[in-house]
Amino acid sequence: MQIQNNCFIRNWRKTEQTPDYLHYDVIRPLFQRDWTLFLEFLEEQGLRRPTLWQCEVSYINHFVRGRDWNDYKDLHKLYPAWRGLPAQGLFARPETIAFTESFGLEDGGSLQFVSQPAIRKSDGAEIIQLSITALGKPAGSEEGNLLQWLDRGREAVVRGFAGFMDEAAQTKWGKQ
Repeated sequence: MQIQNNCFIRNWRKTEQTPDYLHYDVIRPLFQRDWTLFLEFLEEQGLRRPTLWQCEVSYINHFVRGRDWNDYKDLHKLYPAWRGLPAQGLFARPETIAFTESFGLEDGGSLQFVSQPAIRKSDGAEIIQLSITALGKPAGSEEGNLLQWLDRGREAVVRGFAGFMDEAAQTKWGKQ
């Protein structure tokens, strides 16, 4: 859990201590517990409850060179929406590719895709990191509004992943 003057964050990432992927149905009750404890703390201290003006759900995926992809010119195989330039002449072998796309959601929020090359700190693997983030404003500042928006944001991220990735990547990342 991370608390800042304008931010309340429940992070999770795969580590040696938590090697299994924690699905949303596991993380959501942990977030809800942390939020409740935070609100109780504020009340005990005589502080006012926060006003919610934005919520965010982010999923971050790592695609490893040599396992999930081999060459940047083949990025369209991982992301069918990526067309790039014809792989010929000067454009035959891109050295790196990064991009950001944002799409509006029905409720006025947005769904953002950020793809960028990186070296993974834990093992030094060359990766393409894909971050998918749903952002939006909940209907109000009550816990029910917050959780309802997080559920919608999570659904947008899952639908976005399914529409953005090729079938092989979807299967690898758990599509049933």
